[in-house]
Amino acid sequence: MGLLLWNAAACSSKKNDEPTPAPTASYQLNGQQVTCQVRAAASTDAGYDYLEMICTTTPQPTSGAETLHVLFYKASSSPNTAYEVADIFFKNSDHPQDAPFDNDMATLEPNSDGSFSGSFSGRRTELAGTIYQKDYVLTAGTFANVRP
Repeated sequence: MGLLLWNAAACSSKKNDEPTPAPTASYQLNGQQVTCQVRAAASTDAGYDYLEMICTTTPQPTSGAETLHVLFYKASSSPNTAYEVADIFFKNSDHPQDAPFDNDMATLEPNSDGSFSGSFSGRRTELAGTIYQKDYVLTAGTFANVRP
């Protein structure tokens, strides 16, 4: 009987010693694959919960810092499964202020370990001079195992 209890305890402690998966994120911007470090920031204000995924491009481009932000919100009284996309925006040396994407689409799934995973996409068009427009197409965005 003592051996059986020892084996059960050994099995359960092994499960607790498993490393937590590292957060990951990537996306394509105008067809170029971008890998990034991702972190989450959570806040609450006026009855709403906000969860922001902040993707920092790695390695950083020589032109300067570059980040992509995916912002979700829900009513504070709602479960984590109720988060909806609020905005997706980009910051870099050309766009030091928030450069929002249009037609934002994103999913957010809570994982059993308290982290979040999801996907995102969007499109942004801006006038680049008086003659033509410049499109920014955001596709294949994913993040996984991100904790606030």
